[in-house]
Amino acid sequence: MKLQYSTLFLILSLISYLIAKTNFVIPSSMLQSFGILFLITAAILGKKKPPGSMIIVISIASCFLVIGWVIGSGHIAGLFNAFFILCSFPLAVSLSKSFNSHAIFWMIIFIILGICFVGLLNGSFSVTYFGDYRTNRWVLGFSRPTFLCEAMFLMLIALCGVHNKNKFWMVMFPLAISIILAIQFQSGSRAGLGASLLFLYIAWEGRVLASHRFYIRFIVTFFVVLVLLSGASKDLNINILNTLTSGRIDIVIQEVTGNLREPLHWLLGNSNAQDVTLYFNERNGIIYHMDNFYVERLVSSGLIGIGFIITMTTIFTRGKGRLTRAVVAALLFYGLFENGIFNITSGFASFTLILAAFLAQKSNFFGQEKVKNYHALITP
Repeated sequence: MKLQYSTLFLILSLISYLIAKTNFVIPSSMLQSFGILFLITAAILGKKKPPGSMIIVISIASCFLVIGWVIGSGHIAGLFNAFFILCSFPLAVSLSKSFNSHAIFWMIIFIILGICFVGLLNGSFSVTYFGDYRTNRWVLGFSRPTFLCEAMFLMLIALCGVHNKNKFWMVMFPLAISIILAIQFQSGSRAGLGASLLFLYIAWEGRVLASHRFYIRFIVTFFVVLVLLSGASKDLNINILNTLTSGRIDIVIQEVTGNLREPLHWLLGNSNAQDVTLYFNERNGIIYHMDNFYVERLVSSGLIGIGFIITMTTIFTRGKGRLTRAVVAALLFYGLFENGIFNITSGFASFTLILAAFLAQKSNFFGQEKVKNYHALITP
């Protein structure tokens, strides 16, 4: 019974988080608060303890966070935000241990499809932002193209969770993946599409013979280096890179130089820094938002804070299958362009980690065991 209630509250949390990303009549902040409350309630009802090593790291990290907050006399909101990021890892592990079925995977798929269907009926199909060369970016019921892309990434993971080896899925699975990638491309979210491609590549590589992985990695590395050299040959300078990243480089330079003014700031962060977590800020007449998780953490909690996040990520992925590591790697890549990762206030981050922890315990299409021969690749 405890398991059933835990799953129920987890589903309620999922619904609250996803609807908060739409233009629903209820304020998104209220829905987000309900999502956090339902998520914590699900973990309490599940009564599954996280690894002790995570609790120890959180305890030590909290001491440094408080010290940095006291020295900087900063806002209490920044302290809680850093604490929520650390808590997302043990929370995901605890919740994943409460599952006994694939119900949550199917719920993710059906809820996201439902939001897209309702959005199409209401005419919420695409948006165009002033000054953005990407016109008619798809939203399909969500309030922003980025939210649609994040929802598609969750659906991609969920499909991997429900996939099996019957003939129906052998046809539908690649078709569904193609549709998801096409939607992400139409949303104009380069970070989300890149995260999905990275996830699929790492997951697929796990099915390749170990003796062939070297050649595959060599080919991939070769093409990446070729693209970089091609850009360098065309006088790719900082201004071009800044344009390609929607002005993020200028923002990063301004944030780091403006807020990390003392050696202690680099270690513990500047808790009194300007609100880097706000979506829109006006600085020097420029309207922008900080879209880099690592720079945000460097400014807010310093190198020590980033070190604790690396430690928690290592504990979370240690001993897990390739698919779990693929999800985390995709999240880490996404953090280069967005700040909403590893935080229980973000439904995308919370449920991505939960699904990553859950997939570590389940067998799926990509497999968690090493493939020893070609026969294993083509037989059930």
